[in-house]
Amino acid sequence: MFSHILIVTLILGTALAQLPPKVIKMKESLSKELQSIPEVVSKHRSNHAAQLETNARVHQLFNEFIEQNQHGLDAVLRVLQLIDHDLENVIQDCVRIFDIESLQSSNRIFVNVTKPLLDQVERLCQIVTENRIEELEASLEQVERTAGWYREQLDQTLKDIAVILSKLEDSSFSTRIQSKEVQMLDHLSSLNFSLLEPIEQNFTNYFSKWISGYRNFTLAIPEDFSEEQPDVSNLFDFLDFLDNETSILQGELHEFLEFWFSEIKEVVLAISNGTEEVVGFLKEKLLDDLLDGNSELKCAASYLQLIDPAILDMFNGFYQCVEFEEEMTKAFHQVSSVLDSTDKVITFLMRSYLSCAKVVAEFDEFTLDDCLLGMDELLEQTQEFVEHKTSEIYYHVEDALIFNGVMIEACLGNKLRESVLSFGKQVQQYYSCNGVQTDGPVMLPMF
Repeated sequence: MFSHILIVTLILGTALAQLPPKVIKMKESLSKELQSIPEVVSKHRSNHAAQLETNARVHQLFNEFIEQNQHGLDAVLRVLQLIDHDLENVIQDCVRIFDIESLQSSNRIFVNVTKPLLDQVERLCQIVTENRIEELEASLEQVERTAGWYREQLDQTLKDIAVILSKLEDSSFSTRIQSKEVQMLDHLSSLNFSLLEPIEQNFTNYFSKWISGYRNFTLAIPEDFSEEQPDVSNLFDFLDFLDNETSILQGELHEFLEFWFSEIKEVVLAISNGTEEVVGFLKEKLLDDLLDGNSELKCAASYLQLIDPAILDMFNGFYQCVEFEEEMTKAFHQVSSVLDSTDKVITFLMRSYLSCAKVVAEFDEFTLDDCLLGMDELLEQTQEFVEHKTSEIYYHVEDALIFNGVMIEACLGNKLRESVLSFGKQVQQYYSCNGVQTDGPVMLPMF
C-alpha cells in the first residue's frame, strides 16, 4: 500500500511543506512520554521456569506481549523521530518501519493494548506519504490521545500481569494450609493426651488407694488368719477383679481415642488436600480461560486475587467442624464422675472390712466370720456395680464419639453448601466481568 503511494509521490516530486511549531512540540512531547515506557515494561518480563504446562503457557503469553509491545513501541518512536521540520525522511522510512510481524500478532493482550496505537501511527504515516500536511496536526493529536489511552491500558495491563505472575509463583497459601494442618494435628494429639492422662492418673490413684485399704485390712486382722481364708480370699479376688476390669477399660479408652484420632486426622488431611485441589482447579480454570481467549486479563487478575482469601475462609470454616474439644472433655469428665461413684462404693466396702478386722482384734468374743456376715453379698453387689459402671463408661464414651462424628459430618456438609453458594456467586461475577450472562450462581464442578 505504502510502496505504491511512495512511487507516485517520488515521480510527482511533490515538495513537502514546513511543519508548524505546534506539531513539532507535540511530537517531541509524545516521544518523551513514550521513551519512558520500555524500562517500565521490561521489569515485567518473566524469567522463571514454570513447572506446570499451563503456567508455562501463561509466561509465554506475557513474554510474547512484552516483546511485541516493545517492537511496536520502537517502531512508533522511530516514526516520531523521523518527523522533522521538512519531513524529508518520513516518506521513505514509514513503510519500512511498519513492516513488523507484530502487526499480524494474534496475542490478545497486544491486540487490545498496543495495536490501536500502532494503527493510529500507521494512519499518520499514510498522511505523511500522501503529503496531506493539512491533516497532519489532527492525526498527530489523535495519536497523542491514543497514546494517552495506551499508557493507561498498559499500566493496568502490567499491574494485572504482575498480579497473575505473583500468584503463579506464590506458595504462601500452600504454606498456610500446611501450617494450619500441622497445628490442628498437634492440637488433636495434645487433646488426646489431655483427655487420657487425668483418667489414667485417676485409675492409678484409685487402685493404689484400694490396694492400700486391702493391706490395712490384712494388717489389722489377727496373725493366725491367712489369705486363704474365705473372707480374706474373697476380698483379694475382688481386688483382682478390679485390677482386670480397670485395665480392660483403660485399654478400651486408649483404643477409642487412637481410632478417633486416626479418623479426625483423615478428616483434617482431606480438608487440607481438598482445599489445595480446589485452589488448583480454580486457578487452572482462570488461566485456561485467559489462554483460550475466554477471559479478559483484568477479570483473571481480579478473580485470582479473590481466590486465596475466599478459600482460606472456607478452609477455616471446615476446620471449625473438627474443633470438638469441649464435647470430648465433657464425655471424659463423665468417666471421672463414674470412677468417683465407684470409688465411694469400694471405699465403703474397704472400711467395713477394716472395721471388722479391728473389732475382731480387740474383742475375742467376736469372730471375723460373724462380723463379716453378709459381706460376701456386698462384694457381689459391688462387683455388679463396678461391671455396670465400667460398661456405662464404655458406652458413654462410644456414644459421645459417634455423636461427635455425626456432628462433624453434618457441620462439614453445611459448610460445603455455604461454600458452593458463596463461590457460585463469585464465579457468576467473574463471568459477568467477561460479559457472559448466567441464570444464577455457577456451581463449581468439583463440588
